[in-house]
Amino acid sequence: MNDHKDVALVFDMRSEATFYQCSLAKSVNFSIERFQEDTFIQWSKKSKQLENGSPVFKNKYQIHGFKRRRRHWCFIIGAHSSVNVDKFVLEMGKYTSKEQQAELLASLHTDEEKRDYLSLRNACLLYKALKNERLRELDLSICGFDKIAANYKHFCLGSDGQPLVARPAQADNYPNEIFPGRLYLGDWHHASDAHIIETLGITHILNITDTCENYLADSHPYLNYLHLNLHDEKETNVSEAFNEIFTFIKEATLPDAHDCTLHMNTPHAHIGQCPSTGESDEVTSASQEDGNGKRELPVSNQILEIDFKTCWTEVQTGA
Repeated sequence: MNDHKDVALVFDMRSEATFYQCSLAKSVNFSIERFQEDTFIQWSKKSKQLENGSPVFKNKYQIHGFKRRRRHWCFIIGAHSSVNVDKFVLEMGKYTSKEQQAELLASLHTDEEKRDYLSLRNACLLYKALKNERLRELDLSICGFDKIAANYKHFCLGSDGQPLVARPAQADNYPNEIFPGRLYLGDWHHASDAHIIETLGITHILNITDTCENYLADSHPYLNYLHLNLHDEKETNVSEAFNEIFTFIKEATLPDAHDCTLHMNTPHAHIGQCPSTGESDEVTSASQEDGNGKRELPVSNQILEIDFKTCWTEVQTGA
């Protein structure tokens, strides 16, 4: 997500202190200290006020992106602790009225639990508000930011505002993630960047170009390469190589091959109209799924007397 400023808009609903401790680069903090539920309930009015300028937007790119949010991919981060989210998923469905929600909040024992509950509540309200605006692409992640940081540390900033992991040495960005932690699609810049290969734990590289060499074969002997000279021409029959390619990918990404990660190298890799990409063609889908590929979402519920049954159904089905 490092270069998503022209394509994606990331809303982080956590508290200010938690956000500044660790966050996704270029994300916008709609903190619980600054935003109450009324902001999202009266979104049509409040959003226009935000468009005219707000301290939450740190630069012109964020303001521009917010104004053009209907043409962007919007991603909402709900809470920090995955443990707390799991607890709220079970409890929130039992409390449907405003009074019951207040009762649930009062029953929480720690400040961290209360902050995560309020963050999650605001995330749900913002999702509903943006859904009503008919945004082109909208995703709500409530698995806990701790999981995002654990799996995508190379996209995160620390409390000093600096990346937790150094930027790539050769490439401008990281490759597309097709399957979380398993399969990536990139170009020769990525395949030749040792920092990327090491950071993502790449073990296999599929090179289907007639112009690129196996750049790291000598310096990284543990890498397994499959190099097929497929000419980048309309007349090339790529189907002839499918069986060999599929076998190589299957062997590198089998469920029991826990230490294998595949990078597919093409001269100029792009994924057309992928809603989860930034300008750098990067994907963060793991923040929406657990280890079994299932979305971690709460049950149908009403929050502050707003019916979220449709909201949950739409998120779960991708409608």
